[in-house]
Amino acid sequence: MSRASLSEGAIHCRDLVRKTDPDRLLLAELAPVERRPALWALAAFNWEVARIPERVSEPMLGAIRRQWWRDAWGEIADGKPRRHPVVEALAEAHARTPFDLAVVEALLQARDVEHDGPPADLAALLEQAEQIGGGMARLEAVALGHMGLEAAARVGSAARVGAAWMLIGSLRGLPHMLQRGRHQLPESLLAERELRLDRLDAASPAPEFTGLIDTIAQTADDRLTEAKGLPPLFRGYRRLALLYRRRLRAAGNNPFDVRINAPTLGRAWQVARVRMGL
Repeated sequence: MSRASLSEGAIHCRDLVRKTDPDRLLLAELAPVERRPALWALAAFNWEVARIPERVSEPMLGAIRRQWWRDAWGEIADGKPRRHPVVEALAEAHARTPFDLAVVEALLQARDVEHDGPPADLAALLEQAEQIGGGMARLEAVALGHMGLEAAARVGSAARVGAAWMLIGSLRGLPHMLQRGRHQLPESLLAERELRLDRLDAASPAPEFTGLIDTIAQTADDRLTEAKGLPPLFRGYRRLALLYRRRLRAAGNNPFDVRINAPTLGRAWQVARVRMGL
């Protein structure tokens, strides 16, 4: 798709995702050309909402910003989007294949809970992953045109991959979050293992900590195993999630190992394999 054929909103979203979430930009290449702007718009929306806790000093300010997005989606549904490049790009996508605003609302509610602090237990973490990561996958499936009862099973599998993607992503992003005084490790698992993150040795973490990380990663493994009949985009997500899982395992389940997130040709090769049908 040439730059000349793209709207300003689509160009903004593509460039934003290139800087902030290159994996999603790479994976969007698995979608038909005409569907990619919608995927860029969703990825840009996801990034805008995910970064709110880092941009505000008080939870109430975060709630106000998420309400701004709720209102923006309502205006999109009414056909009167506000002037904002991501909102305008979302409106273009919505006009083509309308999104389910109940999925959007569940995602935003889960972000509200996430902003409140760590999940109480593994079940709560999984619920967040299903609402946020799974919700994103459901929206992406709509953007690809997978709608109606005949697509329900396929969309359900895509949502499992989306949840696993978020779980693996939360482990990959743990060092970044801890630097900002935040994390999403279940409090019950930390308490059971008598772990204090302020005393964590990042260079050589205790077996109790790496075991906790492995427990969360295994939950992601289960979701990836359950996913069947995936469209190319979500086969790509599954391949990259498995790649990062292998890296995490090779690092002894230590998320502070820089090799886990190292930019390598392995990411592009996994996506190329999906494109070739391998």
